[in-house]
Amino acid sequence: MIREALVGAVLLIGAAGASATQVERVTDGSFELGSPQWMSIGAIHCSAATCGAPAATGSFYWSTGFTFESVPADSGFNNIGSLTQSVVVPESPATLRFDLRVFDGSEPMDVFLNVTLGSTSLAVIDSGSPTFEPVSLPIPAGLIGFGSNELKFEVICVNLTFADKECERVDIDDVSLLTPEPAAFAQGLVSTALLAASARHRIGRKRSCERDRGSAA
Repeated sequence: MIREALVGAVLLIGAAGASATQVERVTDGSFELGSPQWMSIGAIHCSAATCGAPAATGSFYWSTGFTFESVPADSGFNNIGSLTQSVVVPESPATLRFDLRVFDGSEPMDVFLNVTLGSTSLAVIDSGSPTFEPVSLPIPAGLIGFGSNELKFEVICVNLTFADKECERVDIDDVSLLTPEPAAFAQGLVSTALLAASARHRIGRKRSCERDRGSAA
């Protein structure tokens, strides 16, 4: 029966949806490949050997410096490191995740991390731990499905005093942005399942007719 075939197709679609894989939208988020996909300004590709502290996972991570960076007296807002990569976020829900570590150079903390996607700020983080801790930021619906956007991590050190200041060192590792499979992929599954169900139905009817003719003969 065609109804039974279509029910089978629906069950197939449901099973496919339940097991749909997530797609990683960030390339080399663990920085293990030498970070060719990332554009880094004023920051370095670190390991335990070069920067004196281990990665969150693997061997490498991104950092604003080998040690604390000094900025001049009364210099205002200083960009001490930025990291960017173009990403596409075609489907929701989407969440940006990364590990963050901050080494204290002075008290109170004088740096903040601004995380942006395109022209939208996802978060301004002004606190951290000397051990890597996970950060999770949902991607706003208004940024979903609009082509490529620049994902940017920018570390700013503020010095409004009359003396040079040592800025906290900021480390980032394991950047990830996962989304579901695009809708077109799901639609393709639906079309394929329905076509297969229809084909099975036609074959079943043909065989039934052949049996009926054979019985009549």
